[in-house]
Amino acid sequence: MSEEKKTGVIPVWQGAVILALCALWPVLDFGVRNMTDQDFRPPRLLFYFLIFLAAGFAAGFGLKFLLRQRGAGAAFMLAGIGVFAVLNYYLISGALQQVPGLGNYALIGLLLFILLLAGASALFVWPRTQPVIPALAIAMLFGLGAVTLQNSFALGRHLFFTEAGRSSLSEVALRSDKWPSDPAALNENSHYEGAADAAPPNIYYILPDMLMGAREFEAMTGAVYEMDEILEKRNFKVLDHYYSNAPITRLSLAHVFGADYFADKDTTLSNDLIRNLPWRDGGGVYQTLRRRGYNIFYFVDTYVNPDCAPLADYCYTKKNFFDAQDLIFLERTPFFEMLTASGSTLAPVWRRLMKYPYYFEIPEILNMLPKKGASPSFTYLHFGLPHSPYRFDEKCEYYDAYPPIREDKLNGSILAYVKQVKCAEKMYSRLIDQILKNDPDAWIIFQADHGVNYYGQSTGENIMTLSEEQVAQNLSIMGAYRLPERCLDTIPEDMSPVNTFPVLLACLDGRAPELKPAHHYLMYYLSWQPDGQVRDVTEIIRARADHLK
Repeated sequence: MSEEKKTGVIPVWQGAVILALCALWPVLDFGVRNMTDQDFRPPRLLFYFLIFLAAGFAAGFGLKFLLRQRGAGAAFMLAGIGVFAVLNYYLISGALQQVPGLGNYALIGLLLFILLLAGASALFVWPRTQPVIPALAIAMLFGLGAVTLQNSFALGRHLFFTEAGRSSLSEVALRSDKWPSDPAALNENSHYEGAADAAPPNIYYILPDMLMGAREFEAMTGAVYEMDEILEKRNFKVLDHYYSNAPITRLSLAHVFGADYFADKDTTLSNDLIRNLPWRDGGGVYQTLRRRGYNIFYFVDTYVNPDCAPLADYCYTKKNFFDAQDLIFLERTPFFEMLTASGSTLAPVWRRLMKYPYYFEIPEILNMLPKKGASPSFTYLHFGLPHSPYRFDEKCEYYDAYPPIREDKLNGSILAYVKQVKCAEKMYSRLIDQILKNDPDAWIIFQADHGVNYYGQSTGENIMTLSEEQVAQNLSIMGAYRLPERCLDTIPEDMSPVNTFPVLLACLDGRAPELKPAHHYLMYYLSWQPDGQVRDVTEIIRARADHLK
């Protein structure tokens, strides 16, 4: 037996490798769990790893200095244990949520590894002659190596075969630098060649993320809904029974901008199908508007729907030193938990908003909206309000909405949603009033993308088991049109959102639209529902609309 094994000394290289693997685990785990996020940037994982590794080695050298009788290998191993314990909070908390589900392999693996770490920590203070310490170090090397290989394989497979070539919010952020400080300059990049007095109207497409329609909102919450009255007073036609074609933004907008159904009950969603959906380029809508001489402007927040249309003349999103991924990564450490424990009432709100570094609120852009000019414009505005994170009360003041949600997830979530909808009613009133102040003749489409799913269903886990009420809440959306009266008369109350742009373009042409019959589907991101199942719920929605009349 070698002298090292006999005396229980851990070789320096073993301690260093353990430290490196302990620093790599939380980084790879973060990558695997967040690789489908819109702003996922794999190269930054190396940056996170190097920071963790540097912190670990600094701690290791500090331990070696303080505990001179111990070897450097043991000091590095103990530093690795510290890195894992402090920075792998996301994995630990996620696994603990599975208790008592001991069938979960991640939980079992984590518990075994914690036992190894506890044993290593205890043995570290034993006499150096204990031969079990090197054996434990070797066991840790094998265990950490297996986890590293598993996470590396999952992440590599996703990057090279699933999401290659995906665009990111960072591209939109770069284009935001070109947004003119004077809104009058928006008309300088003109594509319109006709006479000024014959120019078509400016068009605004406003997407209030997750804003339900009045009837389903009141049935779910018991609260009074005022958005429909607010819009009707501004000459909108509000559709009382309006339901999305799909329950998530990307798939919903693919129907709206594609003006067609891309799936049916026999379709199985795939990454290739989702990646090529027309929500990215407008499915021909933007090309048609450009041929008519329209400038195209994009206001893009960070929640979802991050892409700037290729034909857009200007795109705007809020700039930030951090990437969204950086802040989400920070949240997977105890750093944000310490902020919450600080007692600050604003810390929890700030914590959640920090995950969305390009997030802007409506008042921030009111003075940036285009004005009426000689060149027509199409302006797309996506806002997270009233979607979570819940940050506003009824008066649009920041508050911490999450203590009630932690106590009662269902009722706490509904209460927070109601408050945020009340704020949304105020905010969207200001937005629309500013648009009409700039351009009294503006055509405006005010249309949400999907509803909510608070009533306990596991979204995407088994879409065939969702009740009629859950289906309707998932698809209920606010939909309203401010168009000439002759065009509003062509919109039936049960019109499907897939007809949004056929109605708009027909109105521009002065003709009757060709409307597709309403169809509604449950379908989710593959990260939520890996089998890509699609459920046709058209009859449920029709019956639900009749039930709530």
